[in-house]
Amino acid sequence: ELLFSEGLLPLLVATETVAMGVNTPARTVLLTGGGSKFDGTRQRLMLPTEYTQMAGRAGRRGKDAFGACVLLAHEWCSAASGEAT
Repeated sequence: ELLFSEGLLPLLVATETVAMGVNTPARTVLLTGGGSKFDGTRQRLMLPTEYTQMAGRAGRRGKDAFGACVLLAHEWCSAASGEAT
């Protein structure tokens, strides 16, 4: 995280656990897995708060006019499967 924040590391690849704890903005955030995650028990869609936390890292204040978040969707998801349970 320190090397990334100092600009010495151009790319940071992290798990969700690390991404949630990284307090360093990036120009672009790339989320794989189609918006789903394994919660320790089952595969499920990310909660809106989980997405917002990680996507909100995109855009560096004072350096970028905007940030980008790219979500790589790999399958179709019905509206019913996206509903909170």
